[in-house]
Amino acid sequence: MQQAAQGAALRSNLVGIVLPLTGDLKGFADQALNGIALTLDLQGRGRVQVEVVDTKGEPDVAADAVEQLAQKGAIAILGPLGIAEGLAAATRAQQLGVPMISLSRADGLTALGEYIFRDMPTSNAQAKAVAEYAQKKLNAKSFGILQPDSAYGDEMSRYFWDAVDAGGSEVRAFEHYPLRTTTFKPFVQRMVGRSPEDLDERQQFSEQAEKIAKEISDPYRRRKALSQLRNQQAPIVDFDAVFIPDSARTVRLIAPAIAAEDVITTGCDTRELEVVKRTTKNEQLHTVQLLGTSLWDSPDLVDERSGVARYVQCSIFVDVFFANSERPATKKFVDEFSTTYRRPPGFLEAHAYDAAGLLKRVLEDRRPQSREELREALVNLRKPFEGAAGDTVFAKDREAQKPFFWLWINRGSIVEFDPEGPPPVPPAAPMADATKGGRTR
Repeated sequence: MQQAAQGAALRSNLVGIVLPLTGDLKGFADQALNGIALTLDLQGRGRVQVEVVDTKGEPDVAADAVEQLAQKGAIAILGPLGIAEGLAAATRAQQLGVPMISLSRADGLTALGEYIFRDMPTSNAQAKAVAEYAQKKLNAKSFGILQPDSAYGDEMSRYFWDAVDAGGSEVRAFEHYPLRTTTFKPFVQRMVGRSPEDLDERQQFSEQAEKIAKEISDPYRRRKALSQLRNQQAPIVDFDAVFIPDSARTVRLIAPAIAAEDVITTGCDTRELEVVKRTTKNEQLHTVQLLGTSLWDSPDLVDERSGVARYVQCSIFVDVFFANSERPATKKFVDEFSTTYRRPPGFLEAHAYDAAGLLKRVLEDRRPQSREELREALVNLRKPFEGAAGDTVFAKDREAQKPFFWLWINRGSIVEFDPEGPPPVPPAAPMADATKGGRTR
C-alpha cells in the first residue's frame, strides 16, 4: 500500500485536509476550517495548495479520504476530528507513509506509527498538569475527587489520580454522582464525614442524639434539636485540594454545596478568611484549593449576578486556549479571527490554525521533496512554532508540546497567570495526621 502511494506523482506543495463536513460533527469541522482558512488559502491561490475531502465522520470514509489524497500526491494530511474517524484515518496514513497532523483526541493515536503527529492536547496531559502543579507549587499532599458518572469524568479522574500517585501524594476522598444531578449535598457530606451514616459512627454525636431522643418528646422540637446537633459537627477535611472534572454549569451547583459543609475554599481571600476566623473563633483555618479543567473556562462560572462567583474565588484550572490571553501570538490570532468572522475564536479554531500554520511554515521554509523529508522536518523543528495556542514543538511521541493556559478566579474574573512564577493562591499548610485513611477507587 505504501509503495502504491509513493508511486503516485508527489505534489510537494499539496496538503490534504480530511474533516467531517457532513454528519454529526459538521459544526466542529466548520470551526476547524475557519481557523485553517486564516493561514492556508482554501481557494488554491497560495503557494501551498489545499484539497479538502469530507469524512462524513465515518471511519471507513475517513480512511478512503486519506488514500484518495495520497493517490493525488498530497505530501501531508491535516485532520480529522472524531475519535473513530481519527484512528481509521491515522491507521491508513501510517500504512501509506503519509505524514498526518491529526486533530483527534483518540487514545494511542500517535503510537500507530512514525508518520502520525497530533496537535490537540489530550485529557491525560491536562489532568497530569493540574495534579503536578498542585503538588509542586501549591504543596498539596492529599486530594479529594468529585466526578460525574461520564466518560469525561472517568477519564480525567483516572489520569489525575495516576498523577497524584506518581507524585507520592494520595487521594483521601472520592465521590461520583449521576449525570444531571442538581443536589450535591449528600456527595459532599460523604467526602467530609458529615453524612448521616458517618455521624452515627461518631460516639459523641450518637450519645447526644440519644439524649435528645429521650428528653424531647415533641416531634418538631426533637427534629430541630437533631438538625442543630448535625450542623454543629465539624467536617473532617483531610485533603488539601479537590479536583472536579465537570462543566462550569455543574460546578456552579457544587461549589456552594462544598461551602455549606463548612469547607473553606477561599484561601487567597484574606478579607473573607478574617471574617471566618472571627465567626468561628478559630485562628488555625484549614483551606482547600478547588481545581478544575478547561470546562471551567466559562462566563457562567463567574457571573456575579447569580451569587456563585464568591464560592469559586481562588479556584485554579487550565485551558488549551484562552482568548483573553496577553501572549502576543494569541492576541494576533484573536484579533485577526474576530475581524474576519465577527466573533471570538474557540480552542478548536486555534489548534486547527496552529496545525495548518506549522505545516505551512515547514513546507515553505524547508521545502521537503518527499514525505519522509517532511516527517523528519516535523520531528526536528529548528525552533518552536509561535502558535495561537502556544509555542509548539513535537515530542518524541509526536504529540504537540505546548504550554497550557493557566487560569484562576479572582473577584468574578477569570485571570491568566504564569505557572512558573509565584502561585496566585497561598500553598497548602502542613496538615496534622488525618483521621481518615485513603479511599480506594
